[in-house]
Amino acid sequence: MTVNHPVVRPTHLHRPLVVLATLTGVLAVVLLPAMALDDRQLLGVSVWLKPWKFAVSIALYSLTVAWMVTLVRRGARLARAAATGAAVALGVEIAVITIQAARGVPSHFNTRTSLDSMLFSVMGASIILVWVATLLLALLLVGQRTDDQVLAAGLRWGLGVSLLGMILAVLMINPVSQWLLRLGQYPQAVLDGGHTVGAPDGGPGLPVTNWSLQAGDLRAPHFVGIHALQLLPLLAWLLGRRARGRGSGRQVGLVHVAGVAYLGLVVLLGWQALRGEPVTRPGAATLAAAGVLLLAGVGAAVAVMIGTGYGGASRPARAPGPGAPEPLEPAPAAPTGPRSLHGQSAATTQPPQADRAPPDA
Repeated sequence: MTVNHPVVRPTHLHRPLVVLATLTGVLAVVLLPAMALDDRQLLGVSVWLKPWKFAVSIALYSLTVAWMVTLVRRGARLARAAATGAAVALGVEIAVITIQAARGVPSHFNTRTSLDSMLFSVMGASIILVWVATLLLALLLVGQRTDDQVLAAGLRWGLGVSLLGMILAVLMINPVSQWLLRLGQYPQAVLDGGHTVGAPDGGPGLPVTNWSLQAGDLRAPHFVGIHALQLLPLLAWLLGRRARGRGSGRQVGLVHVAGVAYLGLVVLLGWQALRGEPVTRPGAATLAAAGVLLLAGVGAAVAVMIGTGYGGASRPARAPGPGAPEPLEPAPAAPTGPRSLHGQSAATTQPPQADRAPPDA
């Protein structure tokens, strides 16, 4: 049994990932005043904005995966090795991003010099390693036996959608990026790839995320997909707290509905970006698709809640009195004397005889 105790002590978390989360957390704090004091800009925003965003995202990933590793019993050594590899790769990733920011040059899609090209290749290799490590962890968790079906469903959906979100980055890299832009008859990227569809990278963007306000932006589905890793297991944990001591079918059903809806949102954002449409100005087709997704999600959730979907047997009937049909262990007399009365009816046992061990126990 594996996912029985989702809350673990910090000392039990995977140490390399905890160290990485601590370092990137400190880096994120340090970069806040750096953004205020250093007026250099890159692609229209502070040179330190990208390393700050990546530091926060890596810290969240590291803490989440450090916890997930503790849930693996069968294949635990392999899970720890994969997590260590991910920690090293992400450490390299944030180091390269920070170094390039300090130099005042782009870290992604930058192949202008041999050094820039080498660093971009190193980042690419690092992210492939992180993706493979996350996939391996997902496969190990899927193979675990568990009593907490609600959390198990959230983990599977979170890891699955997160893997999709990670791999969407391929759409931003040449030659795939060139092919997509040529297919949509959009201007080609200035660098060796790009995240904006329909305009050059670096135009007006949303606060913090800097997603384009003028064209499609592939960072939106990439970001939303990746952070399913935190949001869907968190939702499952919250729903699972309501299911403890009762049937969990309804809560499992709601997690599945949330997982499908979240996956639909990632696909919708990707479709919107590939059509060159800003996330802040959805067109009629995008709004119609979002409406269908919303109505389908709400309808499925309502069906589960009222018991017409697969959550219909979510709570067993309560039986009044001492004969409740939820025994945690067999009801016959235990072989160890008076303590065996704990699970039996006192009305059928005389106190003087209770101190004697049954001769045929």
